[in-house]
Amino acid sequence: MPRSIPRPWLVLLTGLLATPASAELAPDGVMVALSKADNFGDVTNVADTGAERVGLTGPLPVPSLRSQWGDWTLETGYQLEAGWWRWEAAGSTAATSLRELGVTPVLRALPAGGDGPYLEVASGLRLLSRSRVSGRELSTDFHFGSHGGVGIRFGREGQLDAALLVQHLSNADIETPNPGINFYQLRLTYRPAGR
Repeated sequence: MPRSIPRPWLVLLTGLLATPASAELAPDGVMVALSKADNFGDVTNVADTGAERVGLTGPLPVPSLRSQWGDWTLETGYQLEAGWWRWEAAGSTAATSLRELGVTPVLRALPAGGDGPYLEVASGLRLLSRSRVSGRELSTDFHFGSHGGVGIRFGREGQLDAALLVQHLSNADIETPNPGINFYQLRLTYRPAGR
């Protein structure tokens, strides 16, 4: 079981969730994601690292973006997430977990009807509670997080959503070393009817 979220993180998350927003930006769903790190050929082993995330999803209108492309619709949105990473003790640290906050704009291409399979790409910001993960030094607590993958919407009015994603986090060479970390991710989202 993860330890409690440190006070500055709790204040930041509360502020993000409590910020007054127009009705068109109001959250429309809840999500949970399970992730597993992969070395992707890197010699520093982080394959024992797993991440669990919970969050809110919502629309993010982009007025200048054309939303219809033939039989496909482009949909823009956001994810606000809190996460917990865990691993076995490794390297020079006895730490075995960290906490994460993220905000990510998302772009999806889905069938014009709104249900069925879709493609997704996204890139956002991540704040970690420490820079060392398993045996890998990430150098900073701040990271950019990008992901891409496929998903499917189903159920009454497309209330349910399941996606398989590949995610990469790194600090974009703000500080070195910058090995980054990669995850395979399964994300489930629920949107109440009428949202």
